[in-house]
Amino acid sequence: MSAEAEPIWHAFSGTHYSGKMPAFFTSPASEAFDGVLSQKHTIKEELNKFLNNKSNSRPSYFNKSLIEGNGNWEVLHFIRWGEPIEKNLAAFPQTAALIKSIPGITSAAITRLAAHTAILPHEGDTNAIIRCHLGLHIPAGLPSCGLEVNKETTSWYEDKWFYFCDAHEHRAWNNSDKERIVLIVDIIHPSYVNQMEDVCNNVRSALELQSVEIRIPIVKKLPGSIRGIIRRYLKNKVKLR
Repeated sequence: MSAEAEPIWHAFSGTHYSGKMPAFFTSPASEAFDGVLSQKHTIKEELNKFLNNKSNSRPSYFNKSLIEGNGNWEVLHFIRWGEPIEKNLAAFPQTAALIKSIPGITSAAITRLAAHTAILPHEGDTNAIIRCHLGLHIPAGLPSCGLEVNKETTSWYEDKWFYFCDAHEHRAWNNSDKERIVLIVDIIHPSYVNQMEDVCNNVRSALELQSVEIRIPIVKKLPGSIRGIIRRYLKNKVKLR
């Protein structure tokens, strides 16, 4: 079976991803990515305005066990697996219009990785998406600041996109003295366009279950079959939103 036609994998299955997707993809066939890049200064202006307003919250990633070092990994979601985060979209109106123009978008966020901080190796939620990074503030290249996907290493470059398979084990680090900020956009892989809604609902329900497990640790100790029932119940709830 070719990489383009492989079955959809989800992290909640409890198995490690073993498919044949490449670590890094070539540019998606969408002019919208060039459109976003052409307005990079607008995105940075809105970002700086947001960061300079001390009343704005900058939430850390919910799974703190993935973070190592002196600082935080902050994630400001605009769209989260098909669900718009209206408050954040309103704070970045022109950025919001740009990302909404991208076909097949499932998620979008701005992430900040603090100086001397690393994101530990982990697998993403599914092989059904292509993760796209646009460097906004990149303090250094390799070896100080970089991303490793399935043992292939790259660096971010300011004002450039790159694209990778989030299902492979990957890690990131920022050993520089300044923060690293990127715009993340996830798009549905072309092979799974017709299953986009189901993919989003599945992942959102799994994330809801993780949130429950963090609040109520005993849930994580339940048998997999019981946790599966809870996740499917949560999937029905997220469908109704």
